[in-house]
Amino acid sequence: SDNSACEGCGMWNGMSFPVVTNSIIWGNSPDEISRDTVIISYSDVGGGYEGESNIDADPLFADPENGDYTLTENSSCVDAGTALFVWNEDTLLNLSEDNYNSFAPDMGAFESPYSNSVSELIFHPSSFSLQPPYPNPFNSTMTIRYGLPYRSNVSLSLYDQSGRRIKILEFGDRLLGIYRTSLNAENLPSGIYFLQLKASDNLFVQKVILIR
Repeated sequence: SDNSACEGCGMWNGMSFPVVTNSIIWGNSPDEISRDTVIISYSDVGGGYEGESNIDADPLFADPENGDYTLTENSSCVDAGTALFVWNEDTLLNLSEDNYNSFAPDMGAFESPYSNSVSELIFHPSSFSLQPPYPNPFNSTMTIRYGLPYRSNVSLSLYDQSGRRIKILEFGDRLLGIYRTSLNAENLPSGIYFLQLKASDNLFVQKVILIR
Protein backbone atom coordinates (compact mmCIF):
# COMPACT_ATOMS: atom_id res chain seq x y z
CA SER A 1 0.00 0.00 0.00
CA ASP A 2 1.00 3.61 -0.74
CA ASN A 3 3.97 2.70 -2.96
CA SER A 4 5.00 4.49 -6.13
CA ALA A 5 7.42 3.89 -8.96
CA CYS A 6 8.49 5.90 -12.01
CA GLU A 7 8.10 2.70 -14.04
CA GLY A 8 5.65 0.09 -12.82
CA CYS A 9 3.33 0.37 -9.86
CA GLY A 10 2.53 -1.21 -6.51
CA MET A 11 3.17 -4.66 -7.95
CA TRP A 12 5.47 -4.95 -10.97
CA ASN A 13 5.63 -8.57 -12.08
CA GLY A 14 7.61 -8.39 -15.32
CA MET A 15 7.26 -11.69 -17.17
CA SER A 16 6.37 -13.72 -14.08
CA PHE A 17 2.97 -15.18 -13.23
CA PRO A 18 2.58 -14.82 -9.44
CA VAL A 19 -0.29 -16.23 -7.39
CA VAL A 20 -1.46 -13.90 -4.61
CA THR A 21 -3.98 -14.55 -1.86
CA ASN A 22 -5.08 -12.96 1.45
CA SER A 23 -3.46 -9.66 0.45
CA ILE A 24 -4.17 -5.93 0.22
CA ILE A 25 -2.99 -3.98 -2.84
CA TRP A 26 -4.18 -0.43 -2.32
CA GLY A 27 -3.28 3.21 -2.92
CA ASN A 28 -0.29 2.57 -5.18
CA SER A 29 0.72 4.75 -8.12
CA PRO A 30 0.71 5.05 -11.03
CA ASP A 31 -1.13 1.68 -11.01
CA GLU A 32 -1.89 -1.06 -8.51
CA ILE A 33 -0.56 -3.90 -10.72
CA SER A 34 1.66 -3.66 -13.79
CA ARG A 35 0.23 -6.55 -15.83
CA ASP A 36 -2.89 -8.71 -15.80
CA THR A 37 -0.94 -11.97 -15.49
CA VAL A 38 -1.28 -12.06 -11.70
CA ILE A 39 -3.63 -14.67 -10.19
CA ILE A 40 -5.28 -12.95 -7.22
CA SER A 41 -7.89 -14.33 -4.82
CA TYR A 42 -9.34 -13.43 -1.41
CA SER A 43 -7.68 -10.01 -1.65
CA ASP A 44 -8.57 -6.31 -1.52
CA VAL A 45 -7.39 -4.61 -4.72
CA GLY A 46 -7.89 -0.91 -5.45
CA GLY A 47 -10.05 -0.54 -8.56
CA GLY A 48 -11.03 -4.20 -8.38
CA TYR A 49 -9.44 -7.30 -9.90
CA GLU A 50 -11.00 -10.45 -11.34
CA GLY A 51 -10.55 -13.46 -9.09
CA GLU A 52 -12.22 -15.59 -6.45
CA SER A 53 -13.68 -13.58 -3.55
CA ASN A 54 -11.71 -10.38 -4.26
CA ILE A 55 -13.09 -7.08 -2.99
CA ASP A 56 -12.57 -3.39 -3.78
CA ALA A 57 -13.02 -1.53 -0.49
CA ASP A 58 -11.01 0.95 1.55
CA PRO A 59 -9.06 -1.36 3.91
CA LEU A 60 -9.42 1.19 6.72
CA PHE A 61 -5.84 1.00 7.99
CA ALA A 62 -5.31 2.32 11.51
CA ASP A 63 -2.80 5.12 10.71
CA PRO A 64 -1.16 4.68 7.29
CA GLU A 65 0.30 8.22 7.30
CA ASN A 66 2.51 7.13 10.20
CA GLY A 67 3.23 3.63 8.91
CA ASP A 68 0.54 1.75 10.86
CA TYR A 69 -1.09 -0.63 8.37
CA THR A 70 -2.97 -2.74 10.89
CA LEU A 71 -6.71 -3.06 10.28
CA THR A 72 -9.38 -1.21 12.21
CA GLU A 73 -12.42 -2.98 13.59
CA ASN A 74 -14.78 -1.96 10.76
CA SER A 75 -12.45 -2.98 7.93
CA SER A 76 -13.99 -5.17 5.21
CA CYS A 77 -10.69 -7.09 5.17
CA VAL A 78 -11.33 -8.61 8.61
CA ASP A 79 -12.22 -12.32 8.30
CA ALA A 80 -12.34 -11.96 4.50
CA GLY A 81 -9.36 -14.20 3.66
CA THR A 82 -9.15 -17.97 3.35
CA ALA A 83 -7.34 -20.67 5.33
CA LEU A 84 -7.19 -23.06 2.37
CA PHE A 85 -6.23 -22.23 -1.20
CA VAL A 86 -5.63 -24.80 -3.93
CA TRP A 87 -4.39 -23.82 -7.39
CA ASN A 88 -3.96 -26.31 -10.24
CA GLU A 89 -4.27 -29.18 -7.73
CA ASP A 90 -1.43 -27.73 -5.66
CA THR A 91 -2.20 -26.66 -2.07
CA LEU A 92 -0.58 -23.23 -1.79
CA LEU A 93 -2.12 -22.28 1.54
CA ASN A 94 -3.37 -24.46 4.40
CA LEU A 95 -3.53 -22.56 7.69
CA SER A 96 -4.49 -24.07 11.02
CA GLU A 97 -6.89 -22.17 13.26
CA ASP A 98 -4.11 -21.02 15.59
CA ASN A 99 -2.74 -18.91 12.71
CA TYR A 100 -5.68 -16.48 12.80
CA ASN A 101 -8.10 -15.04 15.34
CA SER A 102 -11.65 -15.57 14.12
CA PHE A 103 -13.56 -17.82 11.72
CA ALA A 104 -11.24 -16.92 8.80
CA PRO A 105 -7.89 -15.15 8.24
CA ASP A 106 -7.82 -11.43 7.52
CA MET A 107 -6.65 -9.94 4.24
CA GLY A 108 -3.34 -8.14 4.54
CA ALA A 109 -0.01 -8.55 6.29
CA PHE A 110 -1.26 -8.09 9.85
CA GLU A 111 -3.88 -10.29 11.51
CA SER A 112 -6.24 -8.14 13.57
CA PRO A 113 -7.76 -9.03 16.96
CA TYR A 114 -11.24 -8.33 15.57
CA SER A 115 -14.02 -10.59 14.37
CA ASN A 116 -16.43 -9.64 11.61
CA SER A 117 -19.61 -11.54 12.46
CA VAL A 118 -21.25 -10.23 9.29
CA SER A 119 -18.58 -11.82 7.08
CA GLU A 120 -19.65 -15.36 7.95
CA LEU A 121 -23.22 -14.57 6.89
CA ILE A 122 -22.51 -12.83 3.59
CA PHE A 123 -19.45 -14.77 2.46
CA HIS A 124 -20.20 -16.40 -0.91
CA PRO A 125 -17.94 -19.35 -1.72
CA SER A 126 -17.64 -20.06 -5.44
CA SER A 127 -17.71 -23.86 -5.04
CA PHE A 128 -18.64 -26.65 -2.66
CA SER A 129 -15.87 -27.54 -0.23
CA LEU A 130 -15.06 -29.58 2.85
CA GLN A 131 -11.97 -27.98 4.36
CA PRO A 132 -9.37 -30.04 6.25
CA PRO A 133 -10.64 -30.41 9.83
CA TYR A 134 -8.53 -29.09 12.69
CA PRO A 135 -6.77 -30.45 14.65
CA ASN A 136 -6.05 -33.73 12.88
CA PRO A 137 -5.03 -36.04 14.53
CA PHE A 138 -7.27 -35.01 17.43
CA ASN A 139 -7.87 -36.12 20.99
CA SER A 140 -11.58 -35.52 21.60
CA THR A 141 -12.94 -32.53 19.66
CA MET A 142 -12.23 -31.04 16.24
CA THR A 143 -13.57 -28.18 14.13
CA ILE A 144 -15.05 -28.83 10.68
CA ARG A 145 -15.79 -26.17 8.04
CA TYR A 146 -17.59 -26.52 4.73
CA GLY A 147 -18.76 -24.12 2.04
CA LEU A 148 -21.90 -23.98 -0.10
CA PRO A 149 -22.10 -21.76 -3.21
CA TYR A 150 -25.89 -21.95 -3.20
CA ARG A 151 -28.76 -23.30 -1.09
CA SER A 152 -28.40 -27.08 -0.74
CA ASN A 153 -29.50 -30.16 1.14
CA VAL A 154 -26.58 -31.15 3.36
CA SER A 155 -25.56 -34.34 5.13
CA LEU A 156 -22.33 -34.37 7.16
CA SER A 157 -21.55 -37.68 8.87
CA LEU A 158 -18.74 -39.59 10.56
CA TYR A 159 -17.96 -43.17 9.49
CA ASP A 160 -15.61 -45.81 10.87
CA GLN A 161 -13.21 -47.88 8.76
CA SER A 162 -15.84 -50.53 8.09
CA GLY A 163 -18.14 -47.94 6.50
CA ARG A 164 -20.57 -47.85 9.44
CA ARG A 165 -22.04 -44.43 10.15
CA ILE A 166 -21.17 -43.37 13.70
CA LYS A 167 -22.54 -39.83 13.96
CA ILE A 168 -24.69 -37.42 11.97
CA LEU A 169 -23.20 -33.96 12.46
CA GLU A 170 -25.28 -31.88 10.04
CA PHE A 171 -28.47 -32.68 8.15
CA GLY A 172 -31.01 -30.58 6.30
CA ASP A 173 -31.43 -27.52 4.10
CA ARG A 174 -28.71 -24.86 4.31
CA LEU A 175 -28.34 -21.44 2.67
CA LEU A 176 -25.20 -20.49 0.78
CA GLY A 177 -22.18 -19.59 2.91
CA ILE A 178 -19.43 -20.95 5.11
CA TYR A 179 -20.48 -23.25 7.95
CA ARG A 180 -18.57 -24.45 10.98
CA THR A 181 -19.43 -27.33 13.26
CA SER A 182 -17.58 -29.42 15.84
CA LEU A 183 -17.12 -33.12 16.34
CA ASN A 184 -17.09 -34.47 19.91
CA ALA A 185 -15.57 -37.96 19.95
CA GLU A 186 -15.21 -38.45 23.71
CA ASN A 187 -17.02 -41.81 23.62
CA LEU A 188 -15.23 -43.21 20.57
CA PRO A 189 -12.14 -45.43 20.60
CA SER A 190 -8.86 -44.40 18.98
CA GLY A 191 -8.59 -45.12 15.28
CA ILE A 192 -9.13 -43.87 11.75
CA TYR A 193 -12.48 -42.35 10.81
CA PHE A 194 -13.91 -40.62 7.77
CA LEU A 195 -15.93 -37.41 7.51
CA GLN A 196 -18.35 -37.44 4.59
CA LEU A 197 -20.12 -34.36 3.26
CA LYS A 198 -22.98 -34.71 0.78
CA ALA A 199 -24.26 -31.45 -0.67
CA SER A 200 -26.54 -31.48 -3.72
CA ASP A 201 -24.73 -33.84 -6.13
CA ASN A 202 -21.32 -33.33 -4.50
CA LEU A 203 -19.52 -35.78 -2.24
CA PHE A 204 -16.42 -35.02 -0.14
CA VAL A 205 -14.48 -37.25 2.24
CA GLN A 206 -11.76 -36.36 4.77
CA LYS A 207 -9.82 -38.92 6.80
CA VAL A 208 -9.40 -38.07 10.48
CA ILE A 209 -7.40 -39.81 13.19
CA LEU A 210 -8.55 -40.04 16.81
CA ILE A 211 -5.74 -40.52 19.33
CA ARG A 212 -6.27 -41.09 23.04
